[in-house]
Amino acid sequence: MSEQQKRSALLDLLADRLSAEERERLEDQLLTDDDLFDELAGAEDDLVDAFVRGDLEEADERVLERFVTSSPRARESAELGAALNAYPAWRGATRPEGRGQISFEERRARWVRRVVIGIMATLLALLVVLSLRQSRTREALEQRLDQLHQQLEEERERAEDLERRLAREEAENRLMRSPE
Repeated sequence: MSEQQKRSALLDLLADRLSAEERERLEDQLLTDDDLFDELAGAEDDLVDAFVRGDLEEADERVLERFVTSSPRARESAELGAALNAYPAWRGATRPEGRGQISFEERRARWVRRVVIGIMATLLALLVVLSLRQSRTREALEQRLDQLHQQLEEERERAEDLERRLAREEAENRLMRSPE
């Protein structure tokens, strides 16, 4: 099925322009042929994109408008498409010459770039946080080490003082025990 045939079949299905027999045949095909289902789903996305861009004829636009307002999935797709189409204009970017709209591939590439930049920014922020935490931990450990050195010095001084006292007391004890 060509792109135009898929688009036409989908529009006819959505506009209820198919006879009961044609509708039943197409629905049966959609239930049994996964490739056709995928192709028509892609055509549906393309139609919704064309609807958002205003690239449809008036009659087709009315059909898609009814479909978009009645289908939550199509409404969500249209809202996303409108947001993506509005974004370059909002940022002051220019659109490719001769097209008036940015292609799906370009939108997807921009979206991927934004996601990658977001991930990189998040990783950078995490690295900064971890670095700060490590720095604080290092400072705390250095402070604790200084405290322990100070305590060790105090304990050495106490030990020396105790040794001097002990030596004095031993000397006094010897003098007291020694006969005069």
